[in-house]
This record gives sequence, structure tokens and C-alpha cells, in this order.
Amino acid sequence: PTPVITSNNSKPWEHKDTVVLTCGPETQNTSYMWWISNQSLPKSTRLELSEDKRTLTVVTVTRKEKGPYVCETRNPVSISRSDPFTLDVLCE
Repeated sequence: PTPVITSNNSKPWEHKDTVVLTCGPETQNTSYMWWISNQSLPKSTRLELSEDKRTLTVVTVTRKEKGPYVCETRNPVSISRSDPFTLDVLCE
């Protein structure tokens, strides 16, 4: 199945909200990779991956982290990529 990115907050406030992005579905023998703006995740104190790499937490989101995000799933049979997911970061 094609992976899908879900978010706990699709319209976060800049410098205020933390967003949790999840790559689904959860399946066995699958590894997860994330891309932002067609690049692998940069080293950032604001981007936190869960141990299984299925969940990406964006701490105190800024416009720089609006995306688009893509999640890739790999298993012994196939590699699949989600559709791009962009956060609608609200500014005051």
C-alpha cells in the first residue's frame, strides 16, 4: 500500500505549536525514511524521529519546516513513497 502522512495539527502557529507527523500504515518488516523539500532530513534540534522512524515530531514549527514532507516505506518486496504533505504554518 502507498504510505500516507497524517498530522495531529494541519494548521500550526509558527513559533508556538509542535506538530507530529505519522507515516502509515504500520506494517511489519518495514523501514521508514522521511524527506523534506526533496532532501533527507537535516540535522535539526526541531526535527525528532521516533525510534522506529515512523513518527516525525517538528518542535516549535517555523515556516522553514512547512515541507513538503514525503515518507518512504521499504520492505523486502517494495519501496513506496507517500504523496507530498505540506504544513499550513500560520503566522501572527
